[in-house]
Amino acid sequence: MLAFLKSLKFVSELNKGVQSMKHFVYPSILQRQAMPAIKTSQTKNIVINYQELSGIKLTYLLPCLNNMIREAILNSVSEEKDKKPFCMVILCHSFIRCQEIADTISELITFCDDMLEVINLDSTDFTESQIKIKKSM
Repeated sequence: MLAFLKSLKFVSELNKGVQSMKHFVYPSILQRQAMPAIKTSQTKNIVINYQELSGIKLTYLLPCLNNMIREAILNSVSEEKDKKPFCMVILCHSFIRCQEIADTISELITFCDDMLEVINLDSTDFTESQIKIKKSM
């Protein structure tokens, strides 16, 4: 998996995060096909048709997180007064799925948590009137 990520030129901190997740040894077929397409600067929108257990979380998270880290690095050395904020919003069909994704992101950004932060917004009583913000790093 590490050689595959290096071939895509992901930032090293993200590669270390994947490496620390011992269960990701080889890229799936979906990851080998979709990640290079997602990572290119020409790709603006993409639809991925996938089966369960095909590696979809890493397929979309890694390129997106890589882009966010690169933007954070550029913002940190930029002398522009109006630095561009960036964020990724992920909507899930269930609380459990949201928690899985938040946990995966937290593991992936272990070595770059000074640049990125996971903020989980949830409504545990299933009403839209009360939203709790939980910070985790």
